[in-house]
Amino acid sequence: MTNLIKRRIQEINEKGYSIDLGTIIEKSFENYKKVVLKATVAILLLFALIMAIALTASGYLYSSGKFSEDMAGFDITSFSTPYIIGYIAVIALISGIMAPFTAGLLKMCYAAAHDEEVEVSFMFSYYSGPYFSRLFFSGILISLLNACITTALEFTIVPFAGTVLSLIVSLGTLLVIPLIIFGDLTIGDAIKNSVSIVLKGFFMILLIYIIAAIGAMLGLFAFCIGILFTMPFLYCVIYTLYEQIVGTDATSEIDEIGSSDF
Repeated sequence: MTNLIKRRIQEINEKGYSIDLGTIIEKSFENYKKVVLKATVAILLLFALIMAIALTASGYLYSSGKFSEDMAGFDITSFSTPYIIGYIAVIALISGIMAPFTAGLLKMCYAAAHDEEVEVSFMFSYYSGPYFSRLFFSGILISLLNACITTALEFTIVPFAGTVLSLIVSLGTLLVIPLIIFGDLTIGDAIKNSVSIVLKGFFMILLIYIIAAIGAMLGLFAFCIGILFTMPFLYCVIYTLYEQIVGTDATSEIDEIGSSDF
């Protein structure tokens, strides 16, 4: 953790923080206009990779006919224990692989916010260097927690509670990746501080996240494929939230973390 980030987090814990909805949306949209085309290419490649992994993994769990049949009427409660474990493991693995991609998209937002060149190659930036293991395993840990909660509650009389708790976990860990790549935090510190920061402004962050999610999902109305163009807005909002709350404008300290990362 850099001294700047350490001081800022300490200040947040002691005094809290204030964010403005209009400012977050305005700055996010400004960054979105700069990254949308290249981020869309990155997300398209990400979706292709996820599908390849999911289809490959499903081959180990199902015959082709059984997989198609189960997916047509997906109900986790009808699965045997080995299939449930396999399902959770695949979801966790995909999340771990996605985490460095997400970091790359946030790096695009960083570049846009600082009037730097935005490159599609940023999506591969965190598959090497000191951050990869932290990103990969944080993605797996958070996904395992989410998947275990939702799966366990599917077997109760209130399965909808799993969705609510999953949203709370996702929201609480919203800043984990930017805290790792911009603040150089360990996995444990990133998760702990993300939860702490979000809780101090939970309802405002929830509102902002809902607005961002709605904006990102608007692409579904454009023959579904339009979501590839609107999804980057969500990452722009996450970056702007982090920048407004914690800050990333100490370029010299960020460069000290690793010039290869920016």
